[in-house]
Amino acid sequence: MEIRVFLPADEQSVVSLWERCDLIRPWNDPQKDIFRKLQLRDDLFLVGIVDETLVATVMAGYEGHRGWVNYLAVAPGSQRRGLARLMMTEVERRLRALGLSEDQSAGPK
Repeated sequence: MEIRVFLPADEQSVVSLWERCDLIRPWNDPQKDIFRKLQLRDDLFLVGIVDETLVATVMAGYEGHRGWVNYLAVAPGSQRRGLARLMMTEVERRLRALGLSEDQSAGPK
């Protein structure tokens, strides 16, 4: 799987994936969420591509102290293959590069 930063041309495929994964809620407009994310730390909005098809997403945030993850999704037909773990590994690597330590990313003990 190729993991890369979201591109505007990915929007329709991303929203479709989120719908298939039941991540869309009436109070969260996915297009607005994408627009907002692109305004801040767009390098933490990643997509996974297999055979030229978008099959995974992860959107992370970091405010200098803690990191968080939203919209971790893998296409239903591609689940149970370790793709979510690959997405998380890459977004965690990017968060650590920004200064997030292992202690901060591990959550409560």
